[in-house]
Amino acid sequence: MRRKGSWVWVGLGMLAGSAILADAPADKIKPAAKVNGEVITQADVDAVLRERLIPADLSAAERHEVQSEVLDMLIDDALLRQYLQIHGPRVSRAQVDRWLQRLEESLRSKNQTLEQFCRSQGMTEKQLRASVVRMLQWVGYVDSKLPEEELRRYYEENRDYFDQVNVRASHILIRVSATASKKQKEAIRSRLQALRADILAGKIDFAEAARKFSHCPTGERGGDLGYFPRKFAVHETIAKTAFSLQPGQISDVIETDLGFHLLMVTDQKPGVPSRFEDVRHEVREMAAAELMQKLLERERRRSLIEVYLDRPKK
Repeated sequence: MRRKGSWVWVGLGMLAGSAILADAPADKIKPAAKVNGEVITQADVDAVLRERLIPADLSAAERHEVQSEVLDMLIDDALLRQYLQIHGPRVSRAQVDRWLQRLEESLRSKNQTLEQFCRSQGMTEKQLRASVVRMLQWVGYVDSKLPEEELRRYYEENRDYFDQVNVRASHILIRVSATASKKQKEAIRSRLQALRADILAGKIDFAEAARKFSHCPTGERGGDLGYFPRKFAVHETIAKTAFSLQPGQISDVIETDLGFHLLMVTDQKPGVPSRFEDVRHEVREMAAAELMQKLLERERRRSLIEVYLDRPKK
């Protein structure tokens, strides 16, 4: 998973969309990106950087990398906001009022007013209301896509994760260029299939093969990936394959966006049996995060996204 639901975590101030002061410097108003025509400005990016308290002594390359990560997050926010405007459930004024009332009650317990809260978040009450609409739309959308039976299905499919089972595995990676032809890919697949046959025949040890042939830095330690759970620690294809194997078994050739892999499970740590009723909240959070990821991946493929973020000078 690329990130854990950026739209949910970015903070109420960003959910309402871009808001640039009229007297902002010209270099801050310039677009950092456009998402289906919607502008994300440099000021939007800088606002998040300030919120994250990014150190001022970063090199130009480091700052650009952080800016790119923030911009990716804001692009995802825009994509989801645009999607919900069309496909999200309707949210009534009464629903927003009730949510804000609960917020005000919570703020009063901390001796804070709604006005002070808005000021601390760098937004107006109008922007706050808009952000609450988006949040409630997302909650309603998730409810419609993840009814109880779907949550139970997700739980059963990912039981190893909720039972806290961990496996240890090693892999051999042969990287493939994004421009590689079908013929080139098949040649690499055949090469790994032949290597797998040699390992199974005892002609070469898996760890030795990883040290000799793997393009991953883990090759130096025999391809060892260490222990990992079923979700979120390694590429989903790697995790899914690893949890389908018994210790000592070697996978067929598998493909990820990095290239082609052979995978060998070396150990498994049994977890503690869970009950759906005890972990239901966590199940819903995980299922919603994956729902968001898939939605954003689809929207990125079919949207017009233009990026103008300045690259550091060499």
